[in-house]
Amino acid sequence: MDAGSNPYEDDPHYHGHRKTLLEYLSIATDYLSIPVCLTAILTDIVLICFILKYKRLKQRQNYYLLNFALFHFIYIVSTPCLHIVMDIFYSSELDMNWYCAWLRVENFGIFLLLTFIAGFPIDAYIEIRSFRFFKNYERGYFLIFIFFYVFAAILYSAAASVCFKQGFRNNFNFYLVTVYYLVMLVGIFYTSTQIRYKHSTEVNLHYTVNVAMSVLLCWLPLFICYSLINIFKDVHNVEIVLWYLAFLPEYIAYCSSIVMVWQLCKRNKYFRVAFRRLFRRPVDESDYTELIAGENALMK
Repeated sequence: MDAGSNPYEDDPHYHGHRKTLLEYLSIATDYLSIPVCLTAILTDIVLICFILKYKRLKQRQNYYLLNFALFHFIYIVSTPCLHIVMDIFYSSELDMNWYCAWLRVENFGIFLLLTFIAGFPIDAYIEIRSFRFFKNYERGYFLIFIFFYVFAAILYSAAASVCFKQGFRNNFNFYLVTVYYLVMLVGIFYTSTQIRYKHSTEVNLHYTVNVAMSVLLCWLPLFICYSLINIFKDVHNVEIVLWYLAFLPEYIAYCSSIVMVWQLCKRNKYFRVAFRRLFRRPVDESDYTELIAGENALMK
């Protein structure tokens, strides 16, 4: 994630100097990032495949999860792809403006993954509380998806153009994503306070809110860390220590899809059955038949 300051100069992963204790730590965390990233990527891919494969999971709400997994995947692979391109084609000396523009891909992924994980409980809220609007929404929710794709692409284009004009000196992109995250977090928290369990349909709202909050809270340390980097950007010693320690909140954000899958398996029997089948664990054949055939049944 781009914090608004200049990672091209400050991030310890990008330049080699004399080896200090913190630099050895950054090297160790680079190696540790490999299994963490691979596990998160595999989780995203498996979740996408399950939603596309099983009829019972091909539901409107689950398409929000599918899009979350897709853009979480993009978020994870964007920076490694940048480093590969730099090493192969540019001998690690990519022009700073292009480097800045590529880093904005991370923020593009973050913006959309936050949108879709927040949309997961909002979808359930609309279905329960706004019946008249829900009829139109149900027919055209894919248009809403397309709107967010286009809107995010416009934001990315604007942010990339700023990179070519001002480089890392403009922090607008970071502030925008941070404020957007806070709005999503507060909005989902407010939704959770409105659940009264007066109707059985609110069980589904409770399920979606818990899944979304679990994921959003995984991102909170990352936004706090990069906000501190931005605040202390003029205090070099503090900023560089924060850069060295940024791996921890980044790994927590990487694991947000793993946390989401754990919540889904805990609260939704169809996801639970799908993952038990994947790991060759015994499942109830009637549940597996429902998963394949797409028959309606209550969550357990």
